[in-house]
Amino acid sequence: SRPFGVSLLIAGHDENGPSL
Repeated sequence: SRPFGVSLLIAGHDENGPSL
């Protein structure tokens, strides 16, 4: 739900769980 780079900045997690 967040841009990929932003997901990395938040420890690889977004609102729904781990970012791929």
